[in-house]
Amino acid sequence: MRHAIVAERGRSRRTHSEQTGTRLADLFGNGAVAPLPPAPLLTKERLAECDHIVALMGYEPFAAALSEGADIVLAGRTTDTAVLAAVPLMRGFPAGPSWHAGKIAECGGLCTTSTRRGGVMLFIDEEGFDVEPLHIDNSCTPYSVSAHMLYENANPYLLKEPGILLDAAQATYVAATDRRVRVTGSKWRTMPYTMKLEGAGQVGFRTMVFSAIADPKVLEQLGR
Repeated sequence: MRHAIVAERGRSRRTHSEQTGTRLADLFGNGAVAPLPPAPLLTKERLAECDHIVALMGYEPFAAALSEGADIVLAGRTTDTAVLAAVPLMRGFPAGPSWHAGKIAECGGLCTTSTRRGGVMLFIDEEGFDVEPLHIDNSCTPYSVSAHMLYENANPYLLKEPGILLDAAQATYVAATDRRVRVTGSKWRTMPYTMKLEGAGQVGFRTMVFSAIADPKVLEQLGR
């Protein structure tokens, strides 16, 4: 469906996360593919069992597409944070505030006190970032913002993204207003560029049969 929409609009495909089994087999043979703890050891047989394998992209494909003038980017699998960090990173803002802001706002209003009242706005600069709800009756607090580092993250201070490790251990969260929070002190360090692979393969079939009875004489007997 994604490709059909792009073709219908006369656009070229911008980003792609699908991996080929042949390429991954070669990388695996060179020791470039390893399991994430505590996953069991990866084998070529396991790779062959996958019908589709995708890699969680970093921000670079989004930045490239936007730099080429894309109005809409239809992407495959990517880290949530990379989608939001792409624009500030491509415009030269520091990696620490950019990635940290992306992490805080990845789930929209989940970093606010009223999580069902819409999303948030980010304001990123050289020293840090501010986050503020879009809904006038919602607010961000140092607690609600800092707590989001725990969401889907094994370490409340460290966040690993493709090519970078965000370190928020020394970050400070201060209430700029009664609705807005200022975050500073986010640090980062470069890491070997790796992407998480996710594969899926068919293991069997499931058949479901639905039937209906319309005969009034039969229906009269039900429940007796």
